[in-house]
Amino acid sequence: MKTFLAFAVALALLAASGQARSRVAGTAPATRSAHVATRPAGPTPATTRLATTRATAATRPANPYPTPNELFQRMQEARAGIATPPKVAYVEINRPVAEKSPDFSLFGSDTLTLQSLLQRLRQARDDLELRAVLLTVGPTQLNLAQAGEVRDALDALRKAGKRTFVYADSYDTPTYILASGATDVCLMPGGELFMPGVGVETVFAKGLLDKVGVKAEFVQIGEFKGADEIYTRTEPSAEMKGELEKLVEGIYSQIVAGISRHRNLPARVVEEAIDQTVLSARLARDRKFVDHLVDIDGLRELMAVELGGKV
Repeated sequence: MKTFLAFAVALALLAASGQARSRVAGTAPATRSAHVATRPAGPTPATTRLATTRATAATRPANPYPTPNELFQRMQEARAGIATPPKVAYVEINRPVAEKSPDFSLFGSDTLTLQSLLQRLRQARDDLELRAVLLTVGPTQLNLAQAGEVRDALDALRKAGKRTFVYADSYDTPTYILASGATDVCLMPGGELFMPGVGVETVFAKGLLDKVGVKAEFVQIGEFKGADEIYTRTEPSAEMKGELEKLVEGIYSQIVAGISRHRNLPARVVEEAIDQTVLSARLARDRKFVDHLVDIDGLRELMAVELGGKV
């Protein structure tokens, strides 16, 4: 009986020992395999920290205060979005134009000289930022030669790509010669264009000298030497009259050719306007002598429309 009990206890111990070995042999390799298989699939601690940092940065609220670089970029964008107003030079001719300043003046001189006027127009031509020039003509005493020089300066501005506006309440022959070199000729709606042509007046003093008993004695050498005729005749000789007619015809031809070329008008149209002497503002615009009928208060608005920006 004792032997049987001992044998049964030994079998029980042997069975328990086999089950323990089976558990160790079966579960350990599976655990190692599962550990090896799942390790690469999961994120490492460093990867987890990086992803967490990126997620935090993405959800972090924007800084309400821009950096200096961002502020500078915003300023540049704002400046680019604002249109720069056109730059316009203003020149006024409202008094006689002299050839030069007086040699002496006790209190200084504000004389408007032809050279100072031309210099201002040349400076405007060379100013790269300048878009246009406005020249207003008031009461002045321009001669034909001075008007022609100012017109040439305005024509140089036109060739430099700048708009030139000339305004007057009314135009006579010299002032219109000046204005014809501009891109835009402006006239007051109630004004007029007055071009009577060219004429010459001569004075003869023989009748006066006869009344006071004075006789002028000259020796004339040559048919066309008529300097003495003012004292020896009461009217021009045929030779002097012929020379004066040639002079007048030459000046007239220059006026017609200059206006025709600068205003792009047929010479016949210019001659008809001179023959008619006076053109109303509306008629002058209809015949293309004038571009705009506007008063002086409307010039700023006109230039803003023509230049595409507030002046």
